[in-house]
Amino acid sequence: LSGPIPSSLQDLISLQHVDVSDNNLEGPLPDNKAFHQAPNTSLVGNPGLCGEKAQGLSPCSEDTSSEKQNKSNRWKLIVAIVIPIVASVLLLILFGILIFQHRFRADRDKTEKNSGGRSSFSVWNYKSRIEFEDIVTATENFNEKHSIGRGGQGSVYKAILPSGDIFAVKRLHPSEDNVSSEEYQMKTFKSEMYSLTEIRHRNIVKMHGFSYLNGSLYFVYEFARGGSLGELLQEKKKAKILNWDLRLKVIKGVANALSYLHHDCTPAVVHRDISGSNILLDAEFEAKISDFGTARVLRKSESNWTVPVGSYGYIAPELASTIKVTEKCDVYSFGVVALEVILGKHPHELLLCLQSGGYDMLFSYILDKRLAPPTGPIVQELVLAVTLALLCIRENPKSRPTMHQVSSELSAGTILPLLAPLQMLTLQDLMDVFSHITTNRVSSSHEMLAVASTCNQGTFRF
Repeated sequence: LSGPIPSSLQDLISLQHVDVSDNNLEGPLPDNKAFHQAPNTSLVGNPGLCGEKAQGLSPCSEDTSSEKQNKSNRWKLIVAIVIPIVASVLLLILFGILIFQHRFRADRDKTEKNSGGRSSFSVWNYKSRIEFEDIVTATENFNEKHSIGRGGQGSVYKAILPSGDIFAVKRLHPSEDNVSSEEYQMKTFKSEMYSLTEIRHRNIVKMHGFSYLNGSLYFVYEFARGGSLGELLQEKKKAKILNWDLRLKVIKGVANALSYLHHDCTPAVVHRDISGSNILLDAEFEAKISDFGTARVLRKSESNWTVPVGSYGYIAPELASTIKVTEKCDVYSFGVVALEVILGKHPHELLLCLQSGGYDMLFSYILDKRLAPPTGPIVQELVLAVTLALLCIRENPKSRPTMHQVSSELSAGTILPLLAPLQMLTLQDLMDVFSHITTNRVSSSHEMLAVASTCNQGTFRF
């Protein structure tokens, strides 16, 4: 037996003898004559027993079972008091949160009302549903500490959601246009940007969605960890990592992306802001075109727009006078970016020199001096890339190649016969050789057409 002896045994007045020896009993003996007169041998073996009247037992301390019961009652009383207090505090906190949310929504509704009462909209194309409020929360309402870049048209923020998903969010600067222009943006951007969320290409940053709220446009993209091409070229150590092979990979990737937008999308898409800062790199240095904040869908009923956009230094010269945006504007911007990749910096001085007819410049002059001079087969690829870039920056838009032609030439790896040693080769030599090759191609095509025509007339003989 173990534990205390039941106190109810003290009521057994007829009890004469008791023997509870060699158990594990504890606590005071019942106030009963049989227990008081029990010999020591009947009580031994119970180290926890106590009693003043029994033989061989120690007197009981003040902490008796009744005292334990009193302590238990005190704890119950404390719990009974504390739990309601804690519950009341939690209810107050919950009530405060509800009030805060109500005021936040009221302020937001008030802001929307002050902005003209225009409804907002969001379009998403992602594996799981994302609420724009999650983006706002992740960036702490687009706090500057979450900014990872800033340009002439807006700022880019890094948004890390509780799910672990990371996005790049571009917020366009609020437009100063009039109300009718803003209403036009809401209608036009919604349909056109929805088309852009459907674009999937390895060299194009995925646009997961966009939102229009309180007069501002927000674009949500996949996050590229490698940073922008422009930033990479500006840093000496990182620029050296970007060797000639990787730079050619970047040029080909951008060409493939633009060829896809211009020729494989229905309707065609013109980016309108190709620049070093809008080309991102992933961990494998795969180039990805980003920032569709200024992109437009080119429909059959439209041949151009009359809205000048783009980054300074990459804008086609015809936009200074005609302000007509076509695919050839992207072609020009690509040429500038390709030369920037080869030169290692923006080719501003080179462009000015070429505008003055300075094609007698040596090919070796436009190579990034931070890298070792190219050798082997890579030389031919660089020569081809530079030649195509020079064709893309021609002043007359009609004389520029299409991005499909550029992409095809780069993929085919056309070999241009060098008219002079690499150190003596000029940019004019490259243009002359390519012109000669394309002329021969046209002649060959004409000969093939003539042969086909003769065969159809039944006069061709083996």
